[in-house]
Amino acid sequence: MPDHLDTLLTKYLNGSCTEEEQQLVDLWLIKRGHDRGTSIDTAREEQVKALVFAQLQQLIHADNSFERPGAGSQKGIPAIKRRKFVRAIAAAAVILAIFSAGIFYLNEWHDTQRTALVEGSFANRAVHERPLGYQINVQGKSYNIDSLPINEEIEIAGAILQKKSSNILSYKPLKQLKDQTNNSYHSVSVPSGKDLHLYLPDGSKVWINTESTLHFPTVTTEKRQLYLSGEAFFEVASDKEHPFIVESRDFAVRATGTQFNVRAYADEDVQSTTLVEGKVDIRSDRSLKKLSPNQQWQMKAGQEGSIKPVDVSCVLGNRDGYFVFQNNDLKHIMSEVARWYAIDVNYVGEIKNKEFGGTFSKKRSLDELLDYLRDLGGYHIIREGRRVSIMP
Repeated sequence: MPDHLDTLLTKYLNGSCTEEEQQLVDLWLIKRGHDRGTSIDTAREEQVKALVFAQLQQLIHADNSFERPGAGSQKGIPAIKRRKFVRAIAAAAVILAIFSAGIFYLNEWHDTQRTALVEGSFANRAVHERPLGYQINVQGKSYNIDSLPINEEIEIAGAILQKKSSNILSYKPLKQLKDQTNNSYHSVSVPSGKDLHLYLPDGSKVWINTESTLHFPTVTTEKRQLYLSGEAFFEVASDKEHPFIVESRDFAVRATGTQFNVRAYADEDVQSTTLVEGKVDIRSDRSLKKLSPNQQWQMKAGQEGSIKPVDVSCVLGNRDGYFVFQNNDLKHIMSEVARWYAIDVNYVGEIKNKEFGGTFSKKRSLDELLDYLRDLGGYHIIREGRRVSIMP
């Protein structure tokens, strides 16, 4: 493992990394950037590549575990003291889950050889719960986000906004709407296969995940109250006098300035909030809980919520365009895959229960992901359009 880490970063510095290895380095720097208060926008690939290289160089020259180029090093590449190097990025190794068998690794439950007999469709969802378009909804009218001009301020129902790229919307701060007869709330809907980065009028940022809808105010007032169906990551602009409240189906999250993730899909029994920075209060019908960083509150239908420690690299990677799995079973993985790629998954016969981990860019194709699962899990997988069947 240490030898692989040494080789990976050296290869990145001299430009010989594979695409999968570059993804691993990017994911590490996303997490490392969070720890140091740095934001990395992976949607801009060329800029990210330059930033990744610059941060690696900075890490090398700032850390005394590295030497200047000298005897035994390649031209322009620092020689590495292996033992100190391993200690310096041991945490990164855990976050990245760098593994020898490619972008996914596999961990079978050898102890009990548990098996699962799963029948029927895994993506058995109520169709009306899914957002049907990539759009802004206000006062009964819909505006297709793909059709909006880029880098041009436009007015929708009294609110001023700008589309900065294909999946970035920014709302201009307003004390009041230009037309007071308009509703101060907008909704944005994000269908399968898409996500949206939204800048709110108060300066807060929201990363809205696939198959999600967010209802939010377009004017800056003392009440910052939003309504979410689905999943979103929130980076809240600090304002202690005006709490930031996210309501979902069965609970609400209250914050003043923090970073957290909310997952509340209508077709899932489990809802959760994961805290990355700051503090939040979570209110449900059954309890009031407080979260600290690196904790997740989780509630199953009809039960009281509970709190557990978590590795936040999963929600950070998801925010930045990756599937991130940490010893998850096939059913969990395929639920995420089905939601993003808008497919129906069927299990046929007795499926051996196995755990997978690793990262996978959401920009890559469904067929590539299925190929990895075939190779590592030993499954027989057949795809017919939007229908995927998995067999032993």
